[in-house]
Amino acid sequence: MLCIEHVGLFLRIQPNPLQKLRSKFAGNELQFSEKLLNGGIVMFFQLKESPKIVPDTYDKAFQLVSAVIHQECPEHRANHHILYSANQKLEAYLEAQKHFRQFEDPATEIGKFSTEAYQVAKKKYHQLYYIIRGFMHLSDENKRDHFNHRFRFHAEKLDTMYLLWEQKNYWQLLNLDGSFYEQLKDDLVPMLTQFE
Repeated sequence: MLCIEHVGLFLRIQPNPLQKLRSKFAGNELQFSEKLLNGGIVMFFQLKESPKIVPDTYDKAFQLVSAVIHQECPEHRANHHILYSANQKLEAYLEAQKHFRQFEDPATEIGKFSTEAYQVAKKKYHQLYYIIRGFMHLSDENKRDHFNHRFRFHAEKLDTMYLLWEQKNYWQLLNLDGSFYEQLKDDLVPMLTQFE
């Protein structure tokens, strides 16, 4: 075992002096510990298991919203700005709405397809909008008590969603990532509209 010693601006590595002291005071542990304390040779570290913090409603909602927004905008890692990426995606959904809106025609199949595509783009836009707003509201730590108070009636629902999300290995095993996050958004967005 080696001992690292601070000497001026440098560190010096040498064999551990505790082994010499331990053999010298083999019979008397009290003298050994006094010698260690008086000599200032050892720094003691006591590793304690940190208390398990149970997440409250605010924490659960914030983690769920963060997971959804990161799933929705995976390209944010390139520019490190999640809200910027999310707003770009919102603009893309608006463009898709405008594009498909002009081709709506109930008389043709392609017109019906355009209507469906418009509805999907509109739904995705509104979901992402409320998820971004929820993310911004939940990023403010000062609103923790307010959020916990307002959403106390949704606590069971959030607990269920959080447990399912936390145990993601089960639905990832079945390759249900996309559908899981779609269902999570469908359940989470109505709660987030209460911020408005």
